[in-house]
Amino acid sequence: MPNLEDEIPDTKNSVEVDSYSGGTDAEDIDKLSAIEDFFNKVVKDKNYWNAGGRLLVNKVRKELQTTSFNLSNLDQNLIREIANLGSVKEKDGLAGVITTFKLTATATPIITLVDRALKRKNTNKAPNGYRAWQNKTKRGFDYRKTAEEKWGKLDSKSKYKPDQKVISKLWQQHLWN
Repeated sequence: MPNLEDEIPDTKNSVEVDSYSGGTDAEDIDKLSAIEDFFNKVVKDKNYWNAGGRLLVNKVRKELQTTSFNLSNLDQNLIREIANLGSVKEKDGLAGVITTFKLTATATPIITLVDRALKRKNTNKAPNGYRAWQNKTKRGFDYRKTAEEKWGKLDSKSKYKPDQKVISKLWQQHLWN
């Protein structure tokens, strides 16, 4: 009796991932080589950052959602797990090979993925040289200097708290003052 699995043609599929399996977080998604490459590009490209080093999260999200990522064979099992598609060998699993995928994400995973890319690059700075920060979530990264780092020990009359983040001024702002 012939095995029916051997007679099914190998098909190629594209997947859009907008809901993830339980327990999936940004670290799991970052294991996909195409996602790692995308966020490595984000931390090097000035277009995704404002002049003061702030991440433009909405711009990154828009680019992420319109990009169709090519998937390597090594990432097949991981994307199937993330998208709840089942293993190739499972009876209920999607047949064929997934070649491309699109990803939908909120601000929090995007910020986490950018932070991981900054750490891979071993830096805390945006491409324009200012310290990287974001203002979309409280849990996200903020590498700006604190008041104490910037001015040293502060007295009680200071308008700044020692651990308060200080926004770096651009050279033009110094001229306007």
